[in-house]
Amino acid sequence: MLGPRDLDRQHHGIREAYDRFLLENFPPDAEVDIAEEQRGGLRWLRATARGGQEGPVVLHLHGGGYLVGSPEASAGLASRLAAAVGGTCVVPGYRRAPEHPFPAPVEDAVAAYERLLASSADAARVLITGESAGAGLALALAMRLRDLGLPQPAGVVVMSPMADMALTGASIDEASGDPISTRPLLTQMAASYMQGHDPRDPLASPAYGDFGGLPPLLVQVAENEALYSDAQRVADAALRDGVRAEFDRYPDTVHVFQIFDFLPEAAAALARIGEFARTVVQSSARGGQR
Repeated sequence: MLGPRDLDRQHHGIREAYDRFLLENFPPDAEVDIAEEQRGGLRWLRATARGGQEGPVVLHLHGGGYLVGSPEASAGLASRLAAAVGGTCVVPGYRRAPEHPFPAPVEDAVAAYERLLASSADAARVLITGESAGAGLALALAMRLRDLGLPQPAGVVVMSPMADMALTGASIDEASGDPISTRPLLTQMAASYMQGHDPRDPLASPAYGDFGGLPPLLVQVAENEALYSDAQRVADAALRDGVRAEFDRYPDTVHVFQIFDFLPEAAAALARIGEFARTVVQSSARGGQR
C-alpha cells in the first residue's frame, strides 16, 4: 500500500497512498450513480441508488484518524450505504490534521449538515454515519447540533468509533491481533488532531460526552479490534442517558470491516444499517418516539 516515495512525502504521500488503496480495491457499485460537487467551499461526493432520489439521505464522515481519507476514496462505501438505505449518501471533505487540528473537522461537519438541510433535505430523513475517526466525528456532530438547537437527524450510525482521544480503552492494548489500529498509530493520530487541546473534550472524544437528547444510535464494531472499548463505552453512555442505542458486535473480523465488500460481515452490517435507517426514518417522519 505504501511505497518509499509515499513515505518520503510524509502525510501528503500517505494520504495519496491511502486513497489509491481504497479506490483500486473497493470501487463503487455499478448500480449507484456517483457525482462530485463543490458546496460552499467543501468538496462533496454524492452516491445515489437507482430510484433513491426520494429516499433517506446519509451524511457520511470518512475515517482516517483525521489525517487521511477523502470523499473520492469513500466512493465504494458511500455507494453501498446509498444502496443499503435505498437513497443517497453524501461525503463532505472536511479539513484534516495536522494542518487543521480540532475543532476544524467539527466546524466543517456542522457546515455540511446545514448545507444539506438548505438543499431541501428534510432532517427527518437524514442519517449521520461515520467510520473510525469519522464515527467519532459523527457523534460530535450530533452533540453539537443538539447544543446549537438545530434539527436532529433521524438517526446516527457509527462503525468502529474512535471516541476517546485520551486512548484509555483497555482493548487498545488487549487486541494484539488488530493490524490496523495499533497504539503507536492511534497516539500519532490523536496528537496530530488535538495539538495540546484537552483530549477529553466531548467534541473530540464523545465517549466523555452527554448523549441526552440525541437521536437513535446504531454502533457496529469487531469484537477483536483495538477500538472495541470505545464502541462499548459509546453504546453504554447512550443507554445511560436515555438514548435508544443498538450495539452490534461482529466476531473475528477487522477494523471498519464494512469497507471490505468481499467479507460476509460487511454485507450483514450494511443490511442492518438499511434496516435501522428504515425504522428511524419512518419513526421520525411520524414524529414518533425516538
